Amino acid sequence: MKASRKRLIRPIPSILLLTMLTLPIHVGCNGTETSSVAAPIRMSRDVEQVRAWLCGGFESEMPTARDAAAVRFEWNACPIWPDRQDGRWLYAERATVGATSRTDARNIHRIRNDAQGGLLVEVFAFLPGESPPAGAWQTPDFFNRVDPALLVPREGCAIHLESDPQGYSGETRGTGCDRSEDGATHRMSRMSLTSDSITLVDRVLDATGKPVSDAPAAPIVLRRIVSTN
Repeated sequence: MKASRKRLIRPIPSILLLTMLTLPIHVGCNGTETSSVAAPIRMSRDVEQVRAWLCGGFESEMPTARDAAAVRFEWNACPIWPDRQDGRWLYAERATVGATSRTDARNIHRIRNDAQGGLLVEVFAFLPGESPPAGAWQTPDFFNRVDPALLVPREGCAIHLESDPQGYSGETRGTGCDRSEDGATHRMSRMSLTSDSITLVDRVLDATGKPVSDAPAAPIVLRRIVSTN
């Protein structure tokens, strides 16, 4: 009867074991692994500049007291997730304030360069029931509990910016932003940005790219009142 062969177990070399134990693990700002969320994307000076200019408090001019239907607009934004390397992120509240009403649009934006070096301001929405409370821009640490992987990209709503003599300007491309279910209409958004102002223009277009309304789109001019580092 043949003797059974003993299986040899070779010990892991101490140098290899030490290397395995000391390899870094990439962790996001909320303690979750981020390598599966997005690969590092090259950033530029323009990315940093746009992020800085979009953050802070802005207001449009006050409407005249005699115009009861007039509204004013507010934009309040703060930087979030400064340790992420896939762009510069911010949370923004865009409010429409009337004499007896107020509505808020709350989104997260990412400023980054695309593969060709173009400058993008992307828009992300929250899942239903997950929107932060109004005024969350005053407490950026609130967003440490938000997982970026659970945000909802607003497809087609990214604004493609280019530098100009005053700062930056650009607009959405294609027909994907806030497109109706039947594809008959979509939204075109344009932004102009300087160190102390944000100008926004929104228009609803039909499938051929023509405005649905004959009324000219009035720009919303927001002037900086509060700076945020």
